Amino acid sequence: RQRKKEHLQNLQGRTNELRDEQLRLKQSINEKNTAPILLVMCMALEFQNSTVDRVVEALMKRSVEDIPSASKIPELPALILPSQNHK
Repeated sequence: RQRKKEHLQNLQGRTNELRDEQLRLKQSINEKNTAPILLVMCMALEFQNSTVDRVVEALMKRSVEDIPSASKIPELPALILPSQNHK
């Protein structure tokens, strides 16, 4: 009877060890699946930022004659914000 109890406790301990290992393995798999996605997102953001930087750089380097005057900008309709009194 005592041996059965010890055997059961050993099996329960092994079960807990295997569950912990399963969690570690799942986390490792998730991290390995997530890493390439994050790299692609980072590279896309870097490319987007470099494109924006080039456009801003070009705008900063243009001559004064190339800057449009405010009179050439069409008038925009007024922006009407919702009243804060009527919530």
